[in-house]
Amino acid sequence: MSGEVADDLADIRSLNSRRGPRCQTAVIFSAMDPKMLETVGRALQDPAIERRAIHRWLVAKGIPLSWYSFEHHTSGDCRCER
Repeated sequence: MSGEVADDLADIRSLNSRRGPRCQTAVIFSAMDPKMLETVGRALQDPAIERRAIHRWLVAKGIPLSWYSFEHHTSGDCRCER
């Protein structure tokens, strides 16, 4: 493997997700009513329900959750440990 390819691979590795403290969504989910959390879990598994609709429903229920945090957490792209 050439030095240039090795350097590129090192650069790509450095972009791996770094795990850290729980994200806003994980913190909110950990404090959420179990029934509501089950509803969210089932909705996330339903291919007919978009994540944006779930987020809107949570906000309408008074959950202070940003779309950015919710989208990243539910797609597995946040920094929290799982």
